[in-house]
Amino acid sequence: MSVNDFRFQKFKIKERFFPMASIGIPGLIIILVVALLLFGPKKLPELGRSIGQTMKEFKKSTKEIRDEFQDEIDEVKEAVDTVKNPLK
Repeated sequence: MSVNDFRFQKFKIKERFFPMASIGIPGLIIILVVALLLFGPKKLPELGRSIGQTMKEFKKSTKEIRDEFQDEIDEVKEAVDTVKNPLK
């Protein structure tokens, strides 16, 4: 199996599990029109703002968790280095 075959298989897996990843411009336009009809022009900016704030908080919390894990990993690496080289 060549590298290109592997990349193609990875793409197929991604397409299978995430079919909305390639909706394109016409799909986005349809989604926006439906959202406009459902929520109206007055509620749509408010809805977008709240979704944006939610995504911002989610990114912030995942970054904090990632940083905590990285700190723990660094501490474990230091401990292992200390055990391997006790004279330093």
